Amino acid sequence: MKKNVYTTVILAVFGICLCIGCAQNTAGDETGVTGSAVSGGAAGNITESAVSGTAVTDTIKEAEPWKDSGEEKEEKYFFANKTNVYLEPEHDYDEPTEIVQYTKSGKKQKTYKFKNCYGLLAVTEEGLYYTRGKEDEPIELCRVPIRKNADGTDQLRVEQTEVILTEDGGIQTDDGGYVDENYIAYITYAGYVIKYNRKTRKKIKLYTDSNSNNNCIVTTGPEYLIIASMHGGYYRLDLDDSEEMVRFAGCEDPDTDTLAAGGNYFFYTSEEGGIWVYDGKTKEVRELLSEEQIEDAIDRMPVPDNPYKIISTEKTVTDNHIADLFYQEGRLYIQFQAEWTEGEKIWTQYVLLSVDMSVPDVAWIAPCYEKTLTDLLREGTDDRTFKVDEFIEWMEETDFDEDGYAWNPSRIVDIKEGKAILSLYQKDEKYQRLACCDLEGKHFSEIKRGEGAEYMSLYYNKKLPFGENDWQLKDDEMNWVPEYLADS
Repeated sequence: MKKNVYTTVILAVFGICLCIGCAQNTAGDETGVTGSAVSGGAAGNITESAVSGTAVTDTIKEAEPWKDSGEEKEEKYFFANKTNVYLEPEHDYDEPTEIVQYTKSGKKQKTYKFKNCYGLLAVTEEGLYYTRGKEDEPIELCRVPIRKNADGTDQLRVEQTEVILTEDGGIQTDDGGYVDENYIAYITYAGYVIKYNRKTRKKIKLYTDSNSNNNCIVTTGPEYLIIASMHGGYYRLDLDDSEEMVRFAGCEDPDTDTLAAGGNYFFYTSEEGGIWVYDGKTKEVRELLSEEQIEDAIDRMPVPDNPYKIISTEKTVTDNHIADLFYQEGRLYIQFQAEWTEGEKIWTQYVLLSVDMSVPDVAWIAPCYEKTLTDLLREGTDDRTFKVDEFIEWMEETDFDEDGYAWNPSRIVDIKEGKAILSLYQKDEKYQRLACCDLEGKHFSEIKRGEGAEYMSLYYNKKLPFGENDWQLKDDEMNWVPEYLADS
C-alpha cells in the first residue's frame, strides 16, 4: 500500500563508509532454472559477526549518484509507444470499453469508442491492438494501423481496422499482452498462454504448473517474455518456435510487486526472502542476494531519527520486508519497509538499497545505501501514529499501546527513464502528492494529478484509475502489519 508527502529539500550524497564484505556466489545453469533451487546459494556471504548475532558496527557504503550513459534506449511497454499513451477509463461491466489517446506529455487527443470493444491488449509503433466480441462468440483480436502526424504523434486509421486472429478461449486484457512483427502473446480466460507466430499463423498453447487462471505477462526481455503464475512461479517464454516454457527456481508463489526487468536482466524475490536474477545473455539464473545478506545490509544502514525524538543508542532493526524492485540502466533498486525499535517505541518507513549490475563478471556485488532517495522520503514528511482500531477493525481489545507505533508511508512508486516517482505523505489530506526526482539528485518537482510526462509514465505498463481516482494519491498504509498485531 502507498502514501504521499511533499518535500522541498534534496540532500547531497556525502561520505564514504565501509562496505559489506562480499563473497563468491554460484550461478545456476539451464537445468537449474527448470528444477529446484539452484545449488551454491549466497548464504555464506555474511560476515562472521553477523551470523553469530553479535553487534555490527561498520556502516554500509553509500551509493554513488546514478549517471545516465547517454545511450539511446528503446523500451517496450504494453500501453505506450514512443509518442503516445492509451488509457481505459473506468466503466460498468456491461458497457463497451473506451480507449483514450494521450500524448506522453499528458495532452488528451481523442477518445475511441470501438464497437463491441472488450479491452486494449497492446500498442506498438505500427498499430493499436484491442479485443472485441459478442456473447457466446469467439473473441477477435483487432489491429488499428497507426500513422504519424506532422508532430510525430499517432494517427489511428480506424477505417483500416483488421482482424488478426480469433480465440475461442477468450483473451485477457487487464494486464496487457505482447505484440511485435513476428509474435503475439496473450493469456486466455482459462489462464493458458498462447504464442502466435504471425508469419506461419501457428498458435502454440502452453501450460503452467498451476491450475490457476491467474496468469499474466509481467515483463518483456530482448528475446523473451516473463509469465507470472499464481501458485506456479515465474516462467520464461522465448520468442521463437519453441513449444515449452522454462520455469525459474526459487519462487512458487510470485509477488508481482517485487520484480524488475531491464536490459538483459529479470529480478524477482524468492519465498526464502532473497533476490534472484536471470541473465538473458547467458540464460542462467542465480541468487543475487540471500535473505541473510539483505538483513546484514539493513542492519548496517544508518538508523533514521524516530518520530518520538528520543535520543538513544539502543536503536534496533526488528523486521524488514522487500516492498518493490526497480531497475534502471545498470542499477537494481531495492525498496524495503523497515521497522526499528527503541525501548518500547516502534516505527517503520521505506528505505532503499541498490546493487550495481554494471560491474562485469562479478558473481556477487555488495548492496549500497541510496541515501538521497531515502532522505527524500523522510525529510519534511509528517509521521503518522498507528491506531489499532483504524487498521484491524475486528480487534475488540488489545494490550498494545496505540501511541507506541508510528510509520511514514512515503515511498518510491516507480523508477523509469532516469527519474524516480515519489508518493509523499501529507497528514490529514484527502489526496496526497506525487513528486519526481532525477536519479542524480539534482532536480526535484511536484507532479500534478493527471498532468505531465512523469504522471503519464505511471500508465505505460499498468491499467490504473486515472486523475481524481488515482490510487497513488489516496492510500496511506504500509505493506505489512506488525506480526505481534496480526497475531493478537
